[in-house]
Amino acid sequence: MKRARIDKRGYFYLITVKGQRNNPLFFSNDDRGAFLNILKKVLDETDISLFAYSITRIEYQLLLYRHNIPLKTFMSK
Repeated sequence: MKRARIDKRGYFYLITVKGQRNNPLFFSNDDRGAFLNILKKVLDETDISLFAYSITRIEYQLLLYRHNIPLKTFMSK
């Protein structure tokens, strides 16, 4: 049985998204730029804080701090 993610205010979370079978998520610098623009917009709309990020061709990682907005709200935008 799969357990639900613990989602508590005042905690740090490392979100990792990787392309299936190491397929690329980003094909160009324009793709990465568009992703960063969307990320900035979502961060501005929520009270999630971004402390660090890493973007490669096949994955991205976000180190987030959760204030009041649940992570599922952040991830669904």
